[in-house]
Amino acid sequence: MTVSATSVHFDEHTMWVDLTDGRTLRVPLAWFPRLLQATPAERNKFELSRNGLHWEGLDEDISVAGLLAGRGDIAKRTESAATTRPAVREVISGKKRYAGAKQQGLDSRHRDTDGQIHHKHGNTRVGTLRETYGDDFAAGRRSDMKLENLLKETGAKSLTDFRKNYNKRA
Repeated sequence: MTVSATSVHFDEHTMWVDLTDGRTLRVPLAWFPRLLQATPAERNKFELSRNGLHWEGLDEDISVAGLLAGRGDIAKRTESAATTRPAVREVISGKKRYAGAKQQGLDSRHRDTDGQIHHKHGNTRVGTLRETYGDDFAAGRRSDMKLENLLKETGAKSLTDFRKNYNKRA
């Protein structure tokens, strides 16, 4: 089943998107500079489609899938908005769930601006890294060990340093 928007409304700094599955997304207008700069009347002239939202007068299109992935207006976002992007908050059945720090998707995983998970952080587990780098990655270490602890234990400066200098095959 495809999740679609059923309604959209705004406050001074936020766009609220109600979805067909009952969720409501709270999205900062700073993610979409055209909407941020628009008047309230311009913001309220939108069309809903099966895949997203469209503002003809503003030449703005936003996909529901992009919102669910935590992506803003990547192509048109100002550099300052890109570095200070606040978290999305999702409201589910009256309970609030925070997505976390800047540039995270709704699943609380860190994502690059194209929405892909590329950069590994210290809280990534060795078991997850083995899915990417093979079963012999950090051989002899527990799969629930965090990357930051692995780097401290081995003295490696980064994941790349660990892979080059500390993860040699026997």
